[in-house]
Amino acid sequence: MNDDVELTDARLLEILQALDGIQDQDIATECQRYEQVLDQLQDHLNDPNAAGPTL
Repeated sequence: MNDDVELTDARLLEILQALDGIQDQDIATECQRYEQVLDQLQDHLNDPNAAGPTL
């Protein structure tokens, strides 16, 4: 292994935690987007003249 790029257990754990944080952030963003679409759809069902969901 190259001495300049030593992948210790601590560094690997740090990388995995960073990736996990990114994934959690993406999931939260997608959940918010779906909640907005569902809210818009519910508004449209309650009032057919209201705009439908924006996808």
